[in-house]
Amino acid sequence: MRSTIHHDLWIGSLMCLVSAVLLMQTGKMPSGSAQFPKVILGCFIAFGLWIVYKGIAKTLLLRKGFGEKVKDKPLELRQMARPMACLLGVIAYVAIIKITGFFVASTIFTLMFMWLYGLRSVKKMLVITFGMDVFLYVLFVMQLKVQLPEGILNLM
Repeated sequence: MRSTIHHDLWIGSLMCLVSAVLLMQTGKMPSGSAQFPKVILGCFIAFGLWIVYKGIAKTLLLRKGFGEKVKDKPLELRQMARPMACLLGVIAYVAIIKITGFFVASTIFTLMFMWLYGLRSVKKMLVITFGMDVFLYVLFVMQLKVQLPEGILNLM
């Protein structure tokens, strides 16, 4: 019998680790500005610890043969492929915004996710993406006067 670790244990641990790293980064912020992120990250750590606790309990039940008492069965790696692709896509999107600019990154991100989730009509993809770009431009640039990252568009 293979050793089973419930996915809540991994998720809670990762949540605590990421929150702790970000909490350390708040030390570089002015004290007044750092209060809100510290409170939120403290809550994330507390929730992460709760998830770890529940994950340990579920793992122990699974290992002792009481799997029927665990409502959410452990996920297999293949079940996590699409959510992990989404996570990596969002990380890549955030990383390329400064390089390519908000609108170029958002266009690439939107097209990739529509393709990933099964929309194969190029016409629909282009209409939706163009409509989104126009809407975001009108809302943020024209109405709210928000300075969005220009990236390579600044060179033109």
